[in-house]
Amino acid sequence: MGETVNGAPEEKLTSPLPFLIGTFLLATAMIVRWGDGPAILFATALLLFGIGTFAPLSKVARFGSRALSPIAIAGLAGQLGWAMSEMPMLAKQAPVPMLTDGSYGWAACGACAVAAIAFDARRARTWLVVAAVLSAFMCISIVRFNPAPYLDVHLFHLQAFDALRAGQSPYGRTIPNLYPGANFYGLDVLTPDQSRVLIGYPYPPLQLMLSFVTHLLAGNYRFLHALAIPLSALLMVWARPGRAATAAAALMLLLPCAFHLLTGAWTEPVLALLFSLTLFASLRAPRLLPYALGLFFADKQYALLLAPLAFFLLPRPLSAREIVRTALIAGAVGLAVSLPLALGNLQGFIDDVLLFQVRQPFRPDSINLSAAIFAHTAQMLSSSVSFIALALGLGLSVWRAPRTPLGFCAAAALSLGLFFFFAKQAFENYLMFVSCCALWAAALSGSGETEAARGSASANVSAAAASPIVVEVAA
Repeated sequence: MGETVNGAPEEKLTSPLPFLIGTFLLATAMIVRWGDGPAILFATALLLFGIGTFAPLSKVARFGSRALSPIAIAGLAGQLGWAMSEMPMLAKQAPVPMLTDGSYGWAACGACAVAAIAFDARRARTWLVVAAVLSAFMCISIVRFNPAPYLDVHLFHLQAFDALRAGQSPYGRTIPNLYPGANFYGLDVLTPDQSRVLIGYPYPPLQLMLSFVTHLLAGNYRFLHALAIPLSALLMVWARPGRAATAAAALMLLLPCAFHLLTGAWTEPVLALLFSLTLFASLRAPRLLPYALGLFFADKQYALLLAPLAFFLLPRPLSAREIVRTALIAGAVGLAVSLPLALGNLQGFIDDVLLFQVRQPFRPDSINLSAAIFAHTAQMLSSSVSFIALALGLGLSVWRAPRTPLGFCAAAALSLGLFFFFAKQAFENYLMFVSCCALWAAALSGSGETEAARGSASANVSAAAASPIVVEVAA
């Protein structure tokens, strides 16, 4: 602790490498998909997240600074290779073939991301912005040329939009069962002949309203999902400039699971964007933090599981008044964006949003330990195990993790990772959000952020965040 940053004691530095490597392992687990490999990769990623969260070592951080660029570029190359092999070939349909073809468009995005990692800070931001623009173009192309995926998530959205247009509640409705004979739904959410699913819209009202507005303005709500990923990457760099943030943002742009999320209409990209806005507010606009927190917690059911860690994001010195103020504002915002639609059919809201996941069956095709155990023993883990693992992760984090935005991101990646590792269902969408948390932790690792520095930053946040001394420590 002996060194100082801007006259304040320096927080023990941690290395971004555990979080970057762990994210790449999660991406690989999503690619491997079957057998014991995903569970082993997932477990190794959690171990690395634990090291990054609870073992902040200055010497390791300095070594990580030297190894950061080659390791990040190697991980980026792996992710890019998968993208180029799996991205649908859109050249015949696209107006600009060289940019939307899987081989050229993502290669250009990857080349710009590599340049951002390799060059100095001044040029890195320019290259990253170009990579983000290319990523946004490619993600939008995925949506444009697959506008109506044959999936229940897409059908949930379309039916909810129809209900809103008719002035009716989107909750407490039914949809056709697109997967007859498959064990995708619990029997108590199906009609006796299993032809329909007794669920209207399984997500909170904020997610629906954001999607509905985008659908009205752009013609397809999934354009919001497409833009959420590059915007989240840019917020990492704007929040805390440095080589670690640049590397994390570059990996965010090329997360392999993004393709499946966009084609499958899963909502995690929006949650990742709200998470990113919350971190950005904590670091650069503390007065907006309670409002961002309220929106984040209201967007997805499992986001509320991170509520015990929210005080990590508050400016220091921490006061009881600030905690109460933040809790009240965040709660008011969450209720304001949720209650109007929820009260339109309260029982339907409870069944769709709160009880649907409880009633869902165990899925042996999950990417986690539960699926691996079932494959070998035909035994299902109790659902309580995942909540015990979550409580353990949150408890250890509150006890030992740094009480800073870095600690919040690291603890979120570890705690939610443990939760999904033992859960009855775990797919690309959940691992994508865990990856987002870990990449934010990597972006903030080694930033030299201190509780004292954050206390002064709340008075002059922009100047502290842009300090060349802080950036040098981050590098």
